[in-house]
Amino acid sequence: MPKLPRLFLQPQIIKKIFNNSYLFTAICGLIYPFAFAPFQVFPLAFLSLIGLCYLFLNSDKSKFLIGFIFGLCSFGTGVAWVYISLWKYGSAHIVFAIAANIGLVIYLSLFPAFAGFFVNKYSDKNSVKRLFFIPLFLTLAELLRAYLISGFPWLSAGYSQLYSPLKNFAPLGGVFLISFVLYLSSSLFAFYIVRRKIFYLCAFISFLLISIICGFIRWTENTGEKVQLALVQGNIAQYTKFNIEQMGKDVEKYIKISNDLKEKIIIWPETAIPFMADDAQDLLADLDQVYKKRGQTLIVGIPSYGKNTDIYYNSLLILGDGQGKYSKDHLLPFGEYIPMKFLFSFFLKFVDIPLSDFSRGGKRQEILTAGNNKIAASICFEGAFGRVMRNSFLPESDFLVNISNDGWFSGSRAAAQHLEMQQMRSIELGRDLARATNDGITATIAANGKIRDRAPVNEEFVLSSFIEIRKGLTPYARFGNWLIFGFLFIYFALIAFICHKFDGQSHTKNA
Repeated sequence: MPKLPRLFLQPQIIKKIFNNSYLFTAICGLIYPFAFAPFQVFPLAFLSLIGLCYLFLNSDKSKFLIGFIFGLCSFGTGVAWVYISLWKYGSAHIVFAIAANIGLVIYLSLFPAFAGFFVNKYSDKNSVKRLFFIPLFLTLAELLRAYLISGFPWLSAGYSQLYSPLKNFAPLGGVFLISFVLYLSSSLFAFYIVRRKIFYLCAFISFLLISIICGFIRWTENTGEKVQLALVQGNIAQYTKFNIEQMGKDVEKYIKISNDLKEKIIIWPETAIPFMADDAQDLLADLDQVYKKRGQTLIVGIPSYGKNTDIYYNSLLILGDGQGKYSKDHLLPFGEYIPMKFLFSFFLKFVDIPLSDFSRGGKRQEILTAGNNKIAASICFEGAFGRVMRNSFLPESDFLVNISNDGWFSGSRAAAQHLEMQQMRSIELGRDLARATNDGITATIAANGKIRDRAPVNEEFVLSSFIEIRKGLTPYARFGNWLIFGFLFIYFALIAFICHKFDGQSHTKNA
């Protein structure tokens, strides 16, 4: 086993690191992303956040700057892959692509920075009030980050606990409830370090015990029905995917791969057919007839026009034994549309991304059927949002489908992080999920979030697997993010009441 350099084992060096708040913050921020995919060492999230909470509690340095440095280091390493799509496939100059990525990291870092600012503004150093305000403001910052300008929930703390007992809170309140519990647990442990009172350590341990108990609750039940399916990973080169001379050949490739498949449901990835649906009516009619005769369902990703050719959607179409069309509603900012064009229209001068001006499909769309089963669909970026997946989810939905093309970020952590989010969606909604991608990671996911089967990345591959049909609804499936908003409101009201009561008693005694 390799030994650490003696320099890092010197007591005075370790002491200097702990005494320098900003350096200690940077180390905590650098550790944080390793709790997420593809590494998924979930204890590192506790270690990192305990350090951050300790600094928020005890440091005399600027809490805004501590939060900002933590964000720079965590997002700077965790989402450093964004530039790839702009540079490699968006024709942007490398300088612009890196500058845009840095801009995103700075923007994301402002959320923990302002969380630190408000913690400092409304509570005193090392106070019980600050102990409870830290998880409140950090969770609110995460929620705001997930909603503002379409939202970007990457590295939300809850995702790091996919393989820890804390994941059992997901059916109760979604990924943000896990984040809150993680922040509160970390804040309690940090407060224990400050005060050395065993009560706070016991409170920390109690959350772990409660999460284990929650794991014994079965919110949904397995009907015993299994559906065989084939997920087709075409491994189409992103460079040529929208090349007019190559597009027809790629579609023929998918047809050829799928010809001999016997599974009940066959799923192709996002924009597997890159032609507009309206321009490929003959092809779609032929495929529909072929799969109807076979008694199979074909689910394909394809762009489609709206009422006129000025409006077009990123869609999913069901052919053969089934029916329905779903058009992506939650679009990727700067990839599928430009937010606040009055401010960011310059972006199009530097980047040329095919199909970068999609329209939204609408929150409530037609029910999708595949054979006798009803499905809830999402496309690519939508899978990062529990609230979006829930929009297409109905009480009678049998399973979830996500189609994607993560080839835009090939060779980075993005695909693994994206898959991690789909695993959380399965736990939140209590349903199995089938995910078909262009070049990875194609997988089937059980309702408990575990990956049942997965395809190798960057290979042409057909993943033959199955999903289990489940019935019943989790609390999150019923109420969505209203649960976490309501919980935080009650939590804040309770803190305000307790603090006001104790402040009142203190003033009475002093009088």
